[in-house]
Amino acid sequence: FYTTMDFEWDLDGMPLVADVGLRYVSTDQQTTSQETDPLDVNKRAFVTRNRTYNDTLPSLNARLELNDEWIARASYSKVINRPTITSLPAFLNIDSSGFEGSGGNPELEPFRADRYDLALEYYFGEAGLVALTYFNFDVESFIQSVSKSEFIPELVGGGINGQSDGNVNVTRPRNGTGGSVNGFEFSTLLPFTFLPIEGFGGVFNYTSLDSGATNTTFTGFPAPLPLLTDKSWSAVLYYENDTFNARFAYSWRSEYLLEVTNGFPEFLDDRGQLDFSARYNINDNWQITFDGLNLTEENQTGTVKAIGGASIDDGNMFLERRLALGVRATF
Repeated sequence: FYTTMDFEWDLDGMPLVADVGLRYVSTDQQTTSQETDPLDVNKRAFVTRNRTYNDTLPSLNARLELNDEWIARASYSKVINRPTITSLPAFLNIDSSGFEGSGGNPELEPFRADRYDLALEYYFGEAGLVALTYFNFDVESFIQSVSKSEFIPELVGGGINGQSDGNVNVTRPRNGTGGSVNGFEFSTLLPFTFLPIEGFGGVFNYTSLDSGATNTTFTGFPAPLPLLTDKSWSAVLYYENDTFNARFAYSWRSEYLLEVTNGFPEFLDDRGQLDFSARYNINDNWQITFDGLNLTEENQTGTVKAIGGASIDDGNMFLERRLALGVRATF
């Protein structure tokens, strides 16, 4: 359920436009999967788990037109992002030793965060733009893969290995501690009007952020919040007209935490990638497309880190160049 209201004011000749919204979300969740019998690793049974959770999500957006060239923006919203389907099944697999296991977690809470944004934008020429944005996220918890000892009564005095005390080291997705993310983003759109041929231009974007390192693994490593890159940037060179457009785009991001496995954080190292895309409009209905991804065939490397700064190479992912030619039709 949701509702929204729009407002307009005139502040000494400066138009102020705002909207206020409120959403109420009720989520019913049911997961069914097969679970290992603690007494016999070769036996499995279906298990179903049900749960319901509710969220109230307010939002506010405001835009102040300082003049014909400058615009200031402010926004606030409370947001959620539900866990992935693959992390929710209620299964538990115990290996033949009886001391190690893995499973899903149907009790996972979604990501919940309060988001704040402040932006100042400058417009020039027919399509030029320079913008600076400050953002802040207060996050309740992140989901990460963590190993913890769990007591399984059926295993006491027997179990798979016949000697279990009922304690099994189980790796499953769990809600970690919360944290904060704040930073700024600079972006510019610059048509190359100084060239004798119209249609050329460039787009540049740079983002820098700081995430509160409040996720400490059970091994004691102060891991940052996952999937967040401290620094990233992209640059695009384009040409476009009514019939044809093409662009080269290079994007780069610094290392970031992928996941925590068995208490040790796995990082993906910094990496850049060059892509190309082109579109040719045959007429109003038909279009030929061409895309080239990772033109320079940049690979991805990973690192596992431990307390004290020690790190271990986590192998390479060999990412080949991909080319795609297609035809699109609209009716």
